[in-house]
Amino acid sequence: RDIVAETVAENPEVRKTLRNILRDNGLVSSKAIPDKTQGPTKFEQYYEFAEPVAQIPSHRFLAIRRGEREGFLRVGLDVDEAKTIPYINSTMGVKTSSPYGALYSEAIEDAYNRLLTPTLETDIRVDLKMSSDRAAVDIFANNLRSLLLAAPLGTKAVLGIDPGLRTGCKCVA
Repeated sequence: RDIVAETVAENPEVRKTLRNILRDNGLVSSKAIPDKTQGPTKFEQYYEFAEPVAQIPSHRFLAIRRGEREGFLRVGLDVDEAKTIPYINSTMGVKTSSPYGALYSEAIEDAYNRLLTPTLETDIRVDLKMSSDRAAVDIFANNLRSLLLAAPLGTKAVLGIDPGLRTGCKCVA
């Protein structure tokens, strides 16, 4: 069963399609860790939270990760197994009429739960983290750009003088 599970988990078509299913139909979910959440925290809104992977804003994903890193949240990616396991069964050619069909299906379910889900969840979380970091840097850069290009004194006139002994003073208005 382990050999069949590894064969299923290494199948590139299965991995690619499951990654797409997780990215398109998966949910980022977070739950509170009971020991840490006795009093109010800044992560209260994420104690019982779920949002589609494809739609979660970058700032929200980064906040959830921060809550996980600080030990307030347990985060995971969820997907409907009722859609994924039948897909794997059909891709791998499971014949239910075969005497080994049930064992093959058990091996596929084992591959899904033990091998595929953890690695694909890690891949999707890394992708979300990288895109969220990029978005955060872009927002920061745009905000900084507009701040640096803003007129320092508004509509007031400013005269700048660069005193130079050898070359003379330079003035700019």
